[in-house]
Amino acid sequence: MSRVAVFAACLSLALLLRGHTLGDPNYRNDEAFYLLVGQQLHQGATLYVDIWDRKPPGIFLIYYAATALPDPVLGYQLLALLAASLTASVIARIVTRFATMGAGLLCAGWYLSSLMILDGGGGQSPVFYNLCIVLAAFLVAFPARFS
Repeated sequence: MSRVAVFAACLSLALLLRGHTLGDPNYRNDEAFYLLVGQQLHQGATLYVDIWDRKPPGIFLIYYAATALPDPVLGYQLLALLAASLTASVIARIVTRFATMGAGLLCAGWYLSSLMILDGGGGQSPVFYNLCIVLAAFLVAFPARFS
């Protein structure tokens, strides 16, 4: 199965699992605050001076980018959907290094399902940073590709 086909399968499952949350501005209250910070940054506020939270700036920069879109709520949710799908695809790729493609797809589906169980169906910060974590694991699993 090609990488594109694996990503398409992960994206399809993510859409199936997360589709009901798309466009819902009240899915999680943290996301409403992240969006508020992103909007304030878009209007010229300075992070940690004019508006403050304990999160690092990366999550606010993602939401800042979403505020440039016509529907910022749908924008950050689609960015989160893409991040979750990419994370699941990399998980499938890592697992297929040690097991079958079926096992890789099962693990990818498990990840996407677990996100929903743990209230990660929107744009919570782990949805975005999990991609960085799994890419680091990919580098460990496939060190020869990057040496």
